[in-house]
Amino acid sequence: MNWDEIGNEALGLPSGVRRLLAHRLLDSIARPAKWLEPWSYADDPIWNLGRNPVSCDVSDGSTKHERYIYGDPHGLLREASGGAATPQKHDAGSTSMASQIPPATLEGWYALHQMFALDWARLRADGAAGLFAAAAESLFAELAASVGEGEGWSEPVRLVGAGGADFMFVHFRPTLDALAEVQRRVSSSPLSPYVALVYEYLSVTEAGLYHATADAAKAAEPGSEAFKQHIAEAQAAEAASAHVRSRLYPEVPEGMRYVSFYPMTKRRAEGQNWYALDVRERSRLMREHGMTGRRYAGRVFQVITGSVGLDDWEWGVTLFARDPLEFKRIVTEMRYDEASAVYGEFGRFFTGIRFAPRQWGLQLGVAA
Repeated sequence: MNWDEIGNEALGLPSGVRRLLAHRLLDSIARPAKWLEPWSYADDPIWNLGRNPVSCDVSDGSTKHERYIYGDPHGLLREASGGAATPQKHDAGSTSMASQIPPATLEGWYALHQMFALDWARLRADGAAGLFAAAAESLFAELAASVGEGEGWSEPVRLVGAGGADFMFVHFRPTLDALAEVQRRVSSSPLSPYVALVYEYLSVTEAGLYHATADAAKAAEPGSEAFKQHIAEAQAAEAASAHVRSRLYPEVPEGMRYVSFYPMTKRRAEGQNWYALDVRERSRLMREHGMTGRRYAGRVFQVITGSVGLDDWEWGVTLFARDPLEFKRIVTEMRYDEASAVYGEFGRFFTGIRFAPRQWGLQLGVAA
């Protein structure tokens, strides 16, 4: 394949740009650049990538593409443009580090979701359903008494179609130590001979500040004191927001009896690596994703918990609703958001019905 053929295959851009990119990809061959035709970069979308992003299929995201074009290590752009001046520099945030900036976050309560299978046969054989119901009611009363106002809560959920799991216990606490004590109490309770832990998930309530991080990266050099100041100010403002506080310290709205929990992760695959995306692109995708969720305000209460470094997946999602069909609707609609369609991977779903601890007997078929 000759130089012209390579240029014509590259990206489908104007000829001068195609040939320039081909030269970049084959730079190690060290061919002379005399074949490049003069061209004007002033209105070219690739030249202006930092201000007017375009999509490209570079495996590690747009930042490498952006750096490659603007870096011009051999002065080829100057030659290709007939000796014109070099392009305008990036904004402060448009650096090659943009794909390495994690979003700032706010955290609140720690969360533990526990899924248990009940040994129904043993419970019947021992005639222990009534005793189990009383012990379960007592356990949740003790857990409620162990926390003060605004320090978390625990509640049981009757699971439906959960692959052998019968109940989910949902716990929120202000510290990991407090959550460990909850776990100990459940494990050492009179319930333990009759239940088997099927699955559990550890996380912490989280509000991701994608947009604020992107703004900070645009205003100041990432990692600089000015950048950190921008982030700190954004965190303080968000932490004072009633909406954000409801996400960090969730109290489920009245009447939302149904709950669905699932873990998820952002994909890291060739051409689909969330963590290689520019922070501004991640901000755009999450804003779009969030707008979908807002359309379900008042119908679905969503609690996002982060679990990077805490559990196998990266986030947990707990949804509450008055109508269980809302789970199907919101998850279906969100699957079409680019953030999910291209970058989302999902784990096992657990769906069920919340009930008050005094209703344990009803759940076990025992008369009150």
